[in-house]
Amino acid sequence: MHPDLQSVAVPTSDDIMISGKVGDPYNTGESGIVDPILLQFLKYYVHISGNMETETLRDLVGTEYIPYLDRIKVMCEAPYAVANGIELVSLTKESAKMRKVVRPDDLNSNGVAHGAVLFGLIDHTFAMAANVICDGVGQSCNIIYHRPVTGKVIETESRLINESRSLIIYDVRLFCDGKLCTSATCTGFKTKKE
Repeated sequence: MHPDLQSVAVPTSDDIMISGKVGDPYNTGESGIVDPILLQFLKYYVHISGNMETETLRDLVGTEYIPYLDRIKVMCEAPYAVANGIELVSLTKESAKMRKVVRPDDLNSNGVAHGAVLFGLIDHTFAMAANVICDGVGQSCNIIYHRPVTGKVIETESRLINESRSLIIYDVRLFCDGKLCTSATCTGFKTKKE
């Protein structure tokens, strides 16, 4: 463990969740000081998230993707994914599943998860699925917000809709507490094949 973190207690996501109070995403309360538990969590999480072990990753991917573990590890450790707490749940040829704990700084002024947070998880799930065996970039995304996200954990699942020589299209759905909250159709342009 990093020396700066040896004395840091490892809080759980339950320790840092906002009480639902609108306008106070960092739990500053009357003092205006950021919640120290939140700071501990963020410091610890950013440190450990970027260090996914290959054996852990091997357990999360289908056998068809074992040859691509190094490539998948790079996507799991992307700075955006690490900074935002996005985790791989499973990855097979049929689907990619990812999740994220909703943090206080993910909330909008109404006290629910910000649409940009939802899109970020959807986009990273799409990228994970689409870029395992070829390089590509997002070309378009049609997103529909069905209901606000008020829970603590959001999960996404992508499914391939169609693939051609130059395009790849996925359906990506975001769930919270077992309910569909957001859905998207994401199209990517292949820039280089394996």
